[in-house]
Amino acid sequence: MKNITKKILAFLIAFTMIIPLFLAFQIYQVEATATYTHLNRQELARELIRRHNNQQILIMGAWGSMSTVAGTTSICNIRQTAEGRMATTGIPSGQTTPIANTYLSEDLLRAILMLNDRFGRFQINSIAGGRHSRNSNHYRGRAVDFQFLGVYRPANIPVNARQNNWSVITFLREHGFILENYFGDAHHFHIGILGYNPRGGIVATPPTVQVTRNVMIIYNANGGMDAPPNLTVTLDMSGVARFSHSVTRPFKEGYRFNGWLLNNDSRYPIQVHGGLSTINTNIIDGDSFEFFAQWSPVELGTVTIIYNANGGNNAPSNQTVALDNNGFARFNHPTTTPTRNGYTFLGWQIYDDSRYPIEPAGASAGVNTGSTTGGGSFEFFAQWSPLVLGTVTIIYNANGGSNAPPSQAVTLDSDGVARFNH
Repeated sequence: MKNITKKILAFLIAFTMIIPLFLAFQIYQVEATATYTHLNRQELARELIRRHNNQQILIMGAWGSMSTVAGTTSICNIRQTAEGRMATTGIPSGQTTPIANTYLSEDLLRAILMLNDRFGRFQINSIAGGRHSRNSNHYRGRAVDFQFLGVYRPANIPVNARQNNWSVITFLREHGFILENYFGDAHHFHIGILGYNPRGGIVATPPTVQVTRNVMIIYNANGGMDAPPNLTVTLDMSGVARFSHSVTRPFKEGYRFNGWLLNNDSRYPIQVHGGLSTINTNIIDGDSFEFFAQWSPVELGTVTIIYNANGGNNAPSNQTVALDNNGFARFNHPTTTPTRNGYTFLGWQIYDDSRYPIEPAGASAGVNTGSTTGGGSFEFFAQWSPLVLGTVTIIYNANGGSNAPPSQAVTLDSDGVARFNH
C-alpha cells in the first residue's frame, strides 16, 4: 500500500511539473505564429516603434540616398503611419519631384512584425522613401528593403544567397502572404507584399529559373562628343548589375577625359573606361543608370612646322600650330610652292622619309606628338621630279656669203627658254 501511495505521489509531482512546460510550449507556439490580424494600421506601426525603442528591430533614420527628401526615412514613414498620416514618398530615379504620398499597407506592416518574431533583429533600410523606379511598389506602401546585420543574422538563416532568400520567402508564403516581387542576397532583402490570406498557408516550390530583369547603362558625354552606345545589363539573382564600361572614350576639345561618374554625383567614385563596375539595385533602384563623362582642362602646347626647299628656293615660312588635348597638331600646308630649275614640285614629305606619304600644297595635314606639352618641331621637305627638257637647233645662214658657223643644239630650261652663246 505504501508503495502504491508513493507511486501515485510521484506521478502527481511529475504531472504538476509537466503542465507548466506544456503551457509554456503552447504560449511559445502562439507567439511564434502570431498574425496580428487584431491590430489596425496605426497599431501595427506603434508596435514597430515600440520594438525599435526596445532595440528588437532597427528602423533606419538615414540610409544613403534613401534620405534625400525630408520625412522619407524608414522611421519617419513608420511614425507618420502611427499618427494616422500618409507616408512621405521619395523621388524616383531620373526624376526631380517625389511621387504622391501613400498609406503603408497593413499586410506589409504585419509581415515585418512576423518576420521579426521568426528571425529576430534586423534593420529596415527603406519603405516608401528612397530612389526607386517610378513604378516601384515602395511608392505604393507595399515594399520594404531590410537586412540582417553581422552577429544579428540568425544561425537558422543559411549563408547561401538562394537558400537565404527562400527561407524568408517560404516563411511568408507559409503564412499566407501574397508576394508581388522579391529578391535578396546573403543578408539583404527586398519584399513586395500584394496581399494576405492567413488561411492560405501554401508553401510554393522555389522556381528553378528566376525571371530576369534588365537595366540600361547610359553614357553622357557631358559637354563633349562621341559618347559610347548604351549598354543593356541583366541583373544577377541578388539584384546587382555587373558590367564593363565601354573602352570608347568621348572627346572634348581642350579637356582630358578622366572617366565616368554615376548620376554626375560626386558622392560616387569616378570609374575608368573599360573598367569593371557593379550597381546594387537594392540600394540604388532604377531601370536605367546614367554615367557622365568627367573632364579636366589641359594646358596645350604648340609645335613648329618647318618647310625645307630641299635644293630649291622660296620655301614657305614656318608655322606654329597648337596641339589638341590628344597631343595632335592639325594644320594646312601653304598654297605657295618652292621653285627649282629643271624640276617639278610634287609636295611635302615629313623628314624627307619615303616611309611617309607626299602631301600636296594646301592639303590638310597633322602630326601626332604623343604629348600635350608641345615645344618640338617637325620638318617637311620639298619633293621634286626632274623635268624632261627638249632641245632646239640654232642654224646660222651666211645670207649670200660663205663659211657660216655650224648649227648647234640647245637644251630648253624649265621655263622653255633656250639659252646659248653664238
